[in-house]
Amino acid sequence: MGSGASLPEFIDPEQCKEIVGETYFNQEKFDSIKETNGKITAAQLTDLMLDSILAAPPSGKRNDDIAPLWDQMSTGWAQVPAMQMKIIELFRGSVDMLDQAPDIYLAQCAITKIQIKEKPCNVFIPKALEVIQDARPVQIFYHGGGFIMGGPDNFKKTSAKLAVTSNSIVLCPTVGYAPENKAVEWLENAYAALKYVHSDEAEEKYYFDKARVAIRGESHGGYTALTVAREAAKLDEPNLIKFVWLDIPAITNDFVPKWKEPETEVQDMHKACSKLHMQTIALLFTDPDKVEEFNWDENKENAEAFPALMDDETLAKLPPVLITTGEFDHVGKRGSEQFAERLKPVEGKLLACYVQPGVMHGVYGTEGRKLRDIAERLFYSKFL
Repeated sequence: MGSGASLPEFIDPEQCKEIVGETYFNQEKFDSIKETNGKITAAQLTDLMLDSILAAPPSGKRNDDIAPLWDQMSTGWAQVPAMQMKIIELFRGSVDMLDQAPDIYLAQCAITKIQIKEKPCNVFIPKALEVIQDARPVQIFYHGGGFIMGGPDNFKKTSAKLAVTSNSIVLCPTVGYAPENKAVEWLENAYAALKYVHSDEAEEKYYFDKARVAIRGESHGGYTALTVAREAAKLDEPNLIKFVWLDIPAITNDFVPKWKEPETEVQDMHKACSKLHMQTIALLFTDPDKVEEFNWDENKENAEAFPALMDDETLAKLPPVLITTGEFDHVGKRGSEQFAERLKPVEGKLLACYVQPGVMHGVYGTEGRKLRDIAERLFYSKFL
């Protein structure tokens, strides 16, 4: 099993019940795969649990404890006229709300700050790994923020949680935000983090296991992660990345051309925010005073804006991809499913596409968060 594993090598029925719960334990399934010693392996249990999670059907409704929040968000978005700087600054004032992980993980990591391309990058080392001076897995976390806000210091709790959950070293680098930083600069900064991880300096300092380097992006960080993977493929360097995790990612042109006429959307979760979403992407290429004039008819197939639209030759060279989204993820769900369909026919490219029932874009609720945490640990155990 991978770095996130903490299960015994062999598991008997009673241990299995404790791990998965009485409700979810299936004796018949257990008996069909058990070893001659009457037990199943930790790897088999991980696969069983993943199969169960991935097979969960849609709920058809948002989880009860998050449904009212959607109404509030939709009402707020509908009142935003356009992504002008005064609106952007208002959003930036609430950026710390995006760092939703509990504080407890901060104390479980050693946290340092380094410079990559003369820009700050936070490094999180789980205390369980501090004493190990041997090859250690690493992941680069590209945070989200609607393309317009956020930096490494705004996502410390999330970064620490990812480090502890995966039992790997996490780097959260500075990539940039629009409109101050354009798409070309984003890619340069993000790719520099990947090259740093594979540098002699990093190997000497952190003992990185270069065969176990993952990149993970959340929301607009999903755009960043896929852009980095696309660049690695174009440069014939996909082997620098063990796998790419696209979490609630903004990666396709799903909103074009409906962003101009959002009322034509059939799904209510897209109506209020599709126009604003497209405008924030446009800010990677133009300025706020010109955002409403940006010609999406000419750019709707632009892979620099929508990396999931990369050409087939580049896609075939990508490292393996894991995609996670929510049933009511207004940013990522449709694009995630569309990209997964492109990856499926190419052997070894799609690890999984998990659509968690009842949850929204980064909003899970109490029970949804519990399931999310379980799935996250399983994915790390399986793939990292």
